[in-house]
Amino acid sequence: MIVNQPNSSFSLKHSLSSLVESQRELRSDPSEHVKREFRLRKSSDFKRVWRYGKSYAHPLMVLIVRRNQDDPTRIAVSAGRSVGKAVQRNRAKRLLREAIKPILAQIEPGWDIVLIARKPLTETSLQQTHSVLVELMKKTKLLNSKNNHEC
Repeated sequence: MIVNQPNSSFSLKHSLSSLVESQRELRSDPSEHVKREFRLRKSSDFKRVWRYGKSYAHPLMVLIVRRNQDDPTRIAVSAGRSVGKAVQRNRAKRLLREAIKPILAQIEPGWDIVLIARKPLTETSLQQTHSVLVELMKKTKLLNSKNNHEC
């Protein structure tokens, strides 16, 4: 026999609201995202970096860099169809964005950077992606030398 308890609906609402709050805390903070002014968004800018930039290749990704006229460093992330279907491409782009977040502050200002995912990237971990990205960044000499030990 089910007995209606007057406090049961309150406890259910309370537990649901606490669940929603905990889910909000798990989501990434909008302040952690790369701000719009630091993104390479225009197709013409992307093509300019692609055409005239210097590329550094690795089996997991390609890094293309080019000096820009503006002061802030701008970053673009790309994954072509060769990476896989939409789910794999989105995973590859998320991995690249997350891998670059810890080193954003250490990158020299005044550069346009394009990160291009390759197919094996979808099967790697965030730690592997981050270490490869740091390795490529050190090749480009874009990381501030005073902060290199923190990578």
